[in-house]
Amino acid sequence: MPLKLLLRKFHLTKKLFLLFFFSVFIAVISIIVSHILVIKKITVVSSDKNIKIIGLTNFYNKNLLFFNTQKASEILLRLNPLIKEINLEKKYPNQLKIEIKFGQPAAYLPSDLGYFLISENGTVLAKSKEKIYNLPEIFYYQKFNHSAFQPGDKIDYKDIILALYFLKKAKEIALNIISIDIKGFYMIGLNLENRKILFSAEKDWSIQENQFVSLIKRFKLEGSDFRVMDLRFDKPVIEFN
Repeated sequence: MPLKLLLRKFHLTKKLFLLFFFSVFIAVISIIVSHILVIKKITVVSSDKNIKIIGLTNFYNKNLLFFNTQKASEILLRLNPLIKEINLEKKYPNQLKIEIKFGQPAAYLPSDLGYFLISENGTVLAKSKEKIYNLPEIFYYQKFNHSAFQPGDKIDYKDIILALYFLKKAKEIALNIISIDIKGFYMIGLNLENRKILFSAEKDWSIQENQFVSLIKRFKLEGSDFRVMDLRFDKPVIEFN
């Protein structure tokens, strides 16, 4: 057999061998990816260990290499309105680490069939027939339909958002707000045990905030006690006991 023909056969055999080897290598890698690099363990890092996260079971046995953490985060946020922030991290070969921060419930808003549990920015965190947490109740001038909002929706009413904003400010200066009355844009009242603070959605919020905080600090230093603090006008109107 001529030497040239032998060399051609050798090169052909070599190519076939390399092709076979490469095919076996790809097959082995595919087996590894499909059987080893799959999610077997999910670790949740959160300050609240008692809240059940909906949707995690759907992630088990998914291919970790091709797992889309951004899409998974969006799914979890949609299914769990209580979640405020979420971060997913792949831990090879087969683990998923999830860090979660929950939004804090701020108040209850009554509906015709129960309550909306809402956050500080007006997001509906949950719907319930009864109140579970010891939180202020917002007495609105009209009753909401229980089916009008779902968990994750935002109740973007200016007067409600303002009430929640000043509820947060009241907590920051250690005031215990028991309930909130909203009778329109012009009358938003935060009720303490024996005192009331009135705000208006038609007056500049920052001005009301400065007046509110400075007056509370002043009264605490002086040991004074008021019955009504009305911040709806140009100058605050104070009624003392």
